[in-house]
Formats: sequence, structure tokens, C-alpha cells
Amino acid sequence: MAANQKEAGQSFRRERLHFQYVRFKRQWAIYYRSSYGKVGFYMLVFFAAVAILSPVLTLHNPLTFYAPTEDTYVSQIELSVHLPSSFLLNGTVYAPTASELAPAGSYLVYAGTPSGHVYGVGLGGSPTTANGTIYSLMDINLSAGVFAYPVSVFPLSSYSTFVGSGYSALSYSNYLLLSTNNGTIFLSRIQWSGEHGSGTGKPYLTDNETVYTNRTFILPVVSNSQSIASVPPAWVPFHSSLSQSSGFTPGMLFAVFRNSSGTYLSAYYTDPLVQSWIYRLPGNQTPSLPVFVGSDYTPGHTYAEQVLVADGNSMISIHALSGKLNWETNLTSAIDSDIPIHVPRDYQLGIVSGSMAFVASGNYFYGFSLSNGTAVKVYQTASPVTGYSSSYGSSGFPAYTAVFTSSDMYILSNVNKLLNSNSIIPVPKGEGKYFSTPSYAPDTSSFILSTGSGFLTAVSTQGGKDAFEWHAKYPGVITTSSPALVKDSFSGEDTVAFITSSQYLVLYSTTGVDINPIPPTLHAPSGNVYLFGTNIYGQDVWSQWVASFVYDWEIGIAVAIGIIVISVVFAVIVGYLGGFIGSVVETVSLVIFLIPFIALLIVMSSVLGPSLTNIILVLTLVGWPFTTFTLIGVVRSIKSHAFIEAAKISGARSMQILRRHFLSNMTPLLAYFTAIGIGGAVAGVSTLQFLGVAPLDISTWGAMLNATLSNFFLAARAPWWILPPSIALTAFVFAFVFVSRGLDEVVNPRLRSR
Repeated sequence: MAANQKEAGQSFRRERLHFQYVRFKRQWAIYYRSSYGKVGFYMLVFFAAVAILSPVLTLHNPLTFYAPTEDTYVSQIELSVHLPSSFLLNGTVYAPTASELAPAGSYLVYAGTPSGHVYGVGLGGSPTTANGTIYSLMDINLSAGVFAYPVSVFPLSSYSTFVGSGYSALSYSNYLLLSTNNGTIFLSRIQWSGEHGSGTGKPYLTDNETVYTNRTFILPVVSNSQSIASVPPAWVPFHSSLSQSSGFTPGMLFAVFRNSSGTYLSAYYTDPLVQSWIYRLPGNQTPSLPVFVGSDYTPGHTYAEQVLVADGNSMISIHALSGKLNWETNLTSAIDSDIPIHVPRDYQLGIVSGSMAFVASGNYFYGFSLSNGTAVKVYQTASPVTGYSSSYGSSGFPAYTAVFTSSDMYILSNVNKLLNSNSIIPVPKGEGKYFSTPSYAPDTSSFILSTGSGFLTAVSTQGGKDAFEWHAKYPGVITTSSPALVKDSFSGEDTVAFITSSQYLVLYSTTGVDINPIPPTLHAPSGNVYLFGTNIYGQDVWSQWVASFVYDWEIGIAVAIGIIVISVVFAVIVGYLGGFIGSVVETVSLVIFLIPFIALLIVMSSVLGPSLTNIILVLTLVGWPFTTFTLIGVVRSIKSHAFIEAAKISGARSMQILRRHFLSNMTPLLAYFTAIGIGGAVAGVSTLQFLGVAPLDISTWGAMLNATLSNFFLAARAPWWILPPSIALTAFVFAFVFVSRGLDEVVNPRLRSR
């Protein structure tokens, strides 16, 4: 007996499951015949697939990732002007130069060509030097096979004025130096036609001196005075050889030439332009460019002015005035003479303990004591050193010394000591080879690296995760000159100047400007990929967009389930049980239903506070009245059927009746309202986040659109940021509208024939 009852019960359950399966197939067929339902279904499949795959598709953390400054800050172009002559020689572009005599900065940037043309380009610091005005300063005729080296500009003091004032008044002028490979030296003073001196009227050259040595210069001639990016110090070399007899430093020039007997370093006074001494260098290779130490020594100093030359394995110091050897130090390997010797700027004022001249030899970065030539291995890098620079070194070893290789940059604070744990910085790849002498910008305390393809980037002296402060890329450049630091008289700020192979002089500011939101790119300077660009905060739009699929699904499903549960319970209380409690519930539902939805949503969100849980709770509590009223009618309709009364007479309990008769008949309708609820919940939370009421630390499409509330111009300025969440939000809501339309045909037979 019991076995038969058990078997009968199992058979009944199988038949019921089969019936439910058949009914589901029939309802699915009805749903799938609906064009709206079919489109909505496949749209939801797409949204669900993206949500499931979001951990793989997300490139960065949508909340905590911010694009590094090298991607989001760029340097602004201060000047771009086309020059009339070519600055290219054997694939190398000549670099510009400048030297300031006024606190405002330089009025001109100077550029010399291999053919002997020299130009000055106005920077706009005065009315007569309008930004981009080109002045032709020199044009020499060179024979076939003869070329000019890059021009240099530097200050010298007037010795006659100094003596005439009783040794009290110093008067400075900028001098222009040009040399050729056939041994000719041109030296001229830069004068201005205006009555107020520098920056007024037009510039021209005067007090011209020329010497023909009939030697083969293998390097540009250099001066013992330095091109400066600020007001000259009190003491710079004098434009007179007579100053030496009075204990003051005379202006001198140094040339490296070669003949059949060897390689020589020769020195020349600037007034008159005659040779002072010659020193034979020991090596057979091309030495480094000579570097002078002592440009700004004060009278009565105890340091010797010296000229440094790296030749083969040797570092040589020669007394600048006498031409005698101070010291010579030999290394076990050759010094890289292609990388200029680096002497920190303040060593020109005087040397102290720890003052060094820096060179590279393979993987080693060396320092040589300026006092006695003692060599010190300052640092060993993982690969050959390709360049270096430093801060000014006012108190000995520079506070910041940058050494870089083809792959990394090292920031040192002392011998064999990195500044901090973040002081080894990978340099950006794919932009070509970096020049060996990065510019140190004191105003921003950064090193500016540049490549021959027109790429520049500023690196903070502090290193760290976001060491790169900005980048710049001059468009359409094949190759450029090395950069020169110039103080722009128009803006009063430091700039970086270079010349392109297409004959453009370009000045970039040394400070970066935030360019967020940046457009979509696969090749950001940092190597990051931004498929949808960034927003105004530097966050990755693609990652936020993908992550929003998950959060919007979670919020929509949670709210929809909450609404269905509350609505079913209240509909049963009102429509099935009735009585006083039912009347109260129906009245409360009606009151809430009549309150404007958005207003109620904002008020409740403000009262409960901005959290994800509270937002789900608010959307649930605000959204249930409409569904409840609809279900009340359905419950009352089902209750009026004869099979409900028959079930009661047969002794079925209320819960059994509700489960078997009410819920089974309401299932398609509940699916319909679930679809409506999910779409409505996502639209609701997006509205709250757009208005700033809901928390913005949750990745949703509404949160992504919040910034447009205060700046609608963003929609036009950054469509890559605004369009993806707008399209996704619209499509998500419409997907559930289409699904609900398809379910409507399942629930309402009268619609099937339409």
C-alpha cells in the first residue's frame, strides 16, 4: 500500500515536471517569436558575457588606477618657427644656444648652420623682438669641403670699462663664437641698435675678430665662459688678455686640432685673438670636447682654472693660463669621449671637497677630483652608460645626479648611493636613442630627456612611481638636435629648445599641462593602453566601462528581487487575505505610488546616506508600489476562480494554495516585472549617481557620466568618455524593455496575433 502511494506520488511529480517543462517550451516559443523578445534576449546575453569576462577584459583597477603623469601631462610649445637654412650635417642636426644678460631671460635663441649662416630668433621679450622674428647675424662664404661647427654664445666682461671705473663697475656683453673645420675662428660681440641696450632695436655683430690658423679642427672651438640660463654671476672672464696681469681671468678659447704629428689642444686669448699655448694630447683617437672649470671664480681665489680633456684611457687637466699639466689620471678602460665631460654648474664658482668632473667608461660612471685627479667609481650600471647630468652641486657632490643607460635611469645622491628605493627608473621605449646630455631644469627640479625623433620627457629628481612629469612629441619629425635650456624672456620661464631636420626651431616649456581626458590610444608613453581614453581624472574609461557591467547587473538583480518579494507579499495580504491589514497596506502603497518617483528617490538617498546597500534599499522601497498594485489585481482575479474554492473545500492549506495555484499562474508575470525591475533599477541608480546623490566610488555607467552634470561641454570635448556609458546604459535599459515586451506576449494572449 505504502509502496503504491510512494510510486503514485513520484509519478505525479514527474507528470507535473513534464507539464511545467512543456508549458515552458510553449511559452519560450511564444516569447522567441517576438522580434522584440529575441533582440532583447541576445542583448542580455552580450551584457552577461561581458560581466562574466570583466576580470579578463579590465586592463586597470577601475577605481584606484590613475594614468601616470607621463601619459596625461604634456609640455606646451612656446615657439615653432621655420628657419631659412638647413642645420643638418652628416645626419646630425646642429643645436641652438642662448645666453641671458637680463633677469627676464634671453631675447634671442641663436642657431648656426654648417654653411656658415647664423640666425637669431626673437622670443617676444620686448616689442622689437617679436616672437618668431628671424634676424640674420652672420653669413660667411665657405669653400668646398669646409663646414662650420655649431655656434656658441657666452658673456664676457669689458675690461676697459672695469679699469676706467676704478675697478668697480662690471659691464657684460654676449659674444658669438663660430669655428670651421679648416681652422678659422670668428668671434663677435652682439650689439643692439636700440638706446636701451639688450632687447631693443635690432641685434647685429660688432668688434669682429677672425683668425685663420690653417689647422684642421676636429672639434668645435669652446670658450672658458659658459652660456647661462640666468643673470650672469658677478665675475665672468674679461674680454682682454691684459686682465691676466691684474689677477683677473681673461676670456680664452680652446681648440683641438690634428696634424701628421699628433693631436693638440691650443688656447687663444679673446682680445687680441692670438694663440696663448699648445699642449700635445697623448692619445690617437678623437678626444672629448674640452671643458673649462673656473669661469666665475672670484678675484684672489686659490683654485686653478683648468681645462679638462678625456683622451683614450686618460683624463687630463691642463692649467688654463699657463698650458701646463695639472694632473693626468689613467683608467683601465677607455673613456667614452662621445659623451661630454660633465662639470656641475656651480663648480664654475669654486670647488670644494667632493667636487668632481664626471665621465663614463662602459658600465662605470666615474668621477675625477678637480683638486688632484683622483678617480672614483661613482656607480656601476647594469648596461653601458649612455648619458648623465646633475643638479648644480653648490655644496660638493650634487644633490641629484642622473645616470642613464639605454633602458634605465639612475638618480644618485652620493658616490655609490641611490637617492631612494625608487631611483632606478625604466626609460620610455620606442622613441629612439636618447641624447647623452639631459637638461637639468632648476625651476621644476627635473631632468629633461630627449631623443632625436622629437620626443621629450621630464623626470622628477625624486624618482618614484610617477617619476615622469610630462612628455612631448613634436609631430612629423625625422630627427632633431640635442636640446638647450633657455629662459624665455616673454614668459620668464625655462624652456627647452631644439632644431628639427625640417628646419624648425621649437621651444617647449619645462612645465607640463594636464591634458586629461586623453583620447583612445594603444601607444601611450608609459606603454599603457587606453582603448576608450581617460576621463578628466586620468582614470581608464575602458576599465570603468567594463567593470560597470558587473555592478549594474548586481544592483539591478538585487533591486528587482527585492521588489518582487515585497510586491508578492503585499499583493497576497491585500488581494487574498484582505481585512484591515490589507486595507492599510493598500493605502500606504497608494500614498507612496502618488509621490513623484525621482523626488522620493533623492530624499530617501539623502536621508539614508550614500552607500551601495542603502542605494539598493532605497530603489527597492521606492519601486515596489507599481508592481504591487498590478499583482493585487492578478491575485484577486485568480482568487475568484472556481478551482481556488475547490481547493479550499478539499482541505488545502493557504500556503499550499498560494504556492501551487497563485505563484504558478503568476510566474510569467513575475518574470515580466523582474525584467522591468532590473532595467528600472539600473536607470534609477544611474540617475542618482549622475546627480551626485549616490556614491561615486561604485563603478557604474551613471557614475561615469557624473562629471557632465557640471560641464556638458565634455560630451563634445571627450566623446570617447561620454558615449560608451551612455550607449551601454541606454542599450541595457532597452534590452529589458524588449524582454518585457516579449514576455508581455506570453502573459497577454491578446497580443500574440498582433
